[in-house]
Amino acid sequence: MPKSNASASAASVSALTTSDVLRSYLASTVTYNNNATLADTALSVPVEAGAKYAIEAFLPNASVAKGVKFDFGGTATITNFIGNWQSIGGDDPLAFYTSLYVTSAGTDFPAGYDTFTTHTVFTGSVEINAAGTFLVRGAQQSANLSDTTLLRGSTLILTKMS
Repeated sequence: MPKSNASASAASVSALTTSDVLRSYLASTVTYNNNATLADTALSVPVEAGAKYAIEAFLPNASVAKGVKFDFGGTATITNFIGNWQSIGGDDPLAFYTSLYVTSAGTDFPAGYDTFTTHTVFTGSVEINAAGTFLVRGAQQSANLSDTTLLRGSTLILTKMS
């Protein structure tokens, strides 16, 4: 076997415990009707002060008219929020794709328009200054009498990184 000039150093890896992975699951569908104001959802987890978390959210949604939008909120005080929203939908998945890089939890992301059924995902990270809750908020993209929904099975997962 030939010699290599490359050297590698060992990395320190620690195992995750159950308390390091925070999960929230939406057990029933949430309907938004004639409301464009973002509101808290049941997708909520308690977070610790001084911790850093990786964020993963999977938000399947059905849009009858005007679509749905999302952002993050809660009672925790946060810094260094960063991530990317992505939404895919429609009868032809290639027909509708939206992506948005964000550096603020309160930057709302419009997902789905008209008769599209979409799924929206978010990946990112956040640092917590003061403990509290961290949650997903949702609403219609614009007020409309037709229902839009956040579907049962939506998930929010935060993995503690420090």
